[in-house]
Amino acid sequence: MSLAAEGRMLRPFMFLALAIGLLVPAASSAAPADEVNAVLKSLGDAFNKGDAKAAAALFAEDSDVISPFGVPGKGRAGAEKVIAGDLAGALKGSTNTFTAEDVRQLAPNVLLVDATHESQNMTGPDGKKMTGKLHLVLVMVRGKDKKLTIGAARPYMFLPPPPQASASR
Repeated sequence: MSLAAEGRMLRPFMFLALAIGLLVPAASSAAPADEVNAVLKSLGDAFNKGDAKAAAALFAEDSDVISPFGVPGKGRAGAEKVIAGDLAGALKGSTNTFTAEDVRQLAPNVLLVDATHESQNMTGPDGKKMTGKLHLVLVMVRGKDKKLTIGAARPYMFLPPPPQASASR
C-alpha cells in the first residue's frame, strides 16, 4: 500500500484524535475541585462577615442567582442584592460553610458543581434558630483572566419525605 493510500485511510482517525484533543481541557496547575473549594471558602468567609459585596465579587459579571426563597438576581449587582437580603434575613448571624461534593467539567472553561451550604444558627421558617443544610448547584466559569467565578447559583433545601401511606386503607 502506498503512503498516499495509508494517509487517506488514517485521515478519519487523525480528525477524531484532533477533535478529542480540542475537547479535553489542558491540565491546570490545580485540580478543578481544589479551585472550586478555594472559591467556596472565600464565599463562606464573605457570608460569615456579612459582606454581600465581597461574596458578589466571586460572581461573573453576567452571572445570575436565584435564592432559596425564589428571589432572582442578574449580574454581580443582582447577586449582591440577593445575598444582602439573605444575610439580613434568614442568614443573619449565621456561620456558613460551602463544600463542593461533585465537580464535572462540561467544557474547558465551564464546571458544573454540586455543593453543600451548611448554615449554623440560621433562622428557620418558624422563626427559631436552626442548622440548615442546603444543596447548591453552581455553574462556574473561567474568564479570559483565568479566574474561576460563579456563573449561576441555585441553592435549595430538600423537603422531608412525605408520611408513609396508611396501611389501613
